[in-house]
Amino acid sequence: MVNLTGPLPDNGVFSNGKTLSNRIDDGEFTNFASVCGCIIKILDALKPIHEKGFLHLGISPDTVRFSDTGTVWLTGHTDAFRIGGDFQSRTPPFWPGYSAGELIRNPNTKPLPLHYATDLYSIAAIFFRLLVGRAPKEGDWSNFRQWRITNQTGYLKGASNLFAETMYVFLRKSLSLTAARRFSDAGEMRKELETLRRQGPK
Repeated sequence: MVNLTGPLPDNGVFSNGKTLSNRIDDGEFTNFASVCGCIIKILDALKPIHEKGFLHLGISPDTVRFSDTGTVWLTGHTDAFRIGGDFQSRTPPFWPGYSAGELIRNPNTKPLPLHYATDLYSIAAIFFRLLVGRAPKEGDWSNFRQWRITNQTGYLKGASNLFAETMYVFLRKSLSLTAARRFSDAGEMRKELETLRRQGPK
């Protein structure tokens, strides 16, 4: 067990907070900027874990928690996995819809390497869930256009056709089945999201 960012506050702010799943169910994200802001906060919560050379490998709407003041915490970080560590003795969790394909363990094949992009896939999958209304599912990669990233409805309503296409390219990159094609670190992904938030519909 590895404590990476210190204990949870004991003043009740997190015990009274909500998971991201709660906030999605309650309809708390009202526009594109608020969706981007949520993902940026998750990336900021992940950054110190990665900076210490660890992977979380369990990021989903159920492991993202908000304090009453809006601070984001990734639960489960005390059981993080070290980059280059032994993944044979302890199997990382697999969250359908949110875990990258390299986390699927096949006893008949050599495990794929895990790295920062493995966690970033999970955050991109959360972004996809917020935009599209569901997590990515098997078969999505055979026809990317069925993702329906459109400027006619939802958070992108009123955006330009060019911006809708930019969003499609962003998601296709960050949800690539090939880890090397994704964003390589949280800072790089955060910078791109900041740009999208500035350019997107208000």
